[in-house]
Amino acid sequence: MERKKTFTLSEVLITLVIVGIIAAITVPLIYASYTKEVTVQKLKKAYVTVCEIVKLSELDNGPLKDWEFDKTTNIEGVNSDFFKKYFEPYIVGMKKYGTNTSDKVAYPVNNIDGKYIFNILTWYILSDGTSVSMFSDGTDYCWIFVDINGSNNPNSLGKDIFMLEIQRKKTVIFSGHNVKDKSNDTDRNYSCKKATGQRFAGGYCGAWIQAAGWKIPDGYPW
Repeated sequence: MERKKTFTLSEVLITLVIVGIIAAITVPLIYASYTKEVTVQKLKKAYVTVCEIVKLSELDNGPLKDWEFDKTTNIEGVNSDFFKKYFEPYIVGMKKYGTNTSDKVAYPVNNIDGKYIFNILTWYILSDGTSVSMFSDGTDYCWIFVDINGSNNPNSLGKDIFMLEIQRKKTVIFSGHNVKDKSNDTDRNYSCKKATGQRFAGGYCGAWIQAAGWKIPDGYPW
């Protein structure tokens, strides 16, 4: 009569160790891949939403090139006449939060190294939880900061906060769209790269993702 093969305790333990090692290697990779995909999809959706708002506004207010941009430099644009005229009426069903509300307060914006830059004081919460804030910078363009997970951490450029621009001549674009090397722009302070010492490090990350075909490209400082 043939004896059935049984496993010894040591063999079982060795098998469990191997399975544990494989899981320890693959699970973080799967999670990282999932997180990157979610980030890209949320960012793309936020970009499309801003573009749609501009198109709706143009139906009532004429072409973007003819809009009256604010002349006050470095103000928080969601409280500006520009935002109230061209954007606020076309953000349907959204909630506005600011420092004067009891349940929401200003939250910090950090660069990709996690270093504090400034506070977002007033923002709009979109239906999917994305927050949007605008900053005017003269007569031809303004910045839009989109935070794809609202006020949740890490609140860092290139991670969950991305910079868009509305330009009179180019409509809605990502900051750095025309910069050749978005990971190492030495002329300004927005390189999508860690440890540069640049105040706005990570500011060109959204442009890099878009240029890569809406993917996290190789070399991205994830």
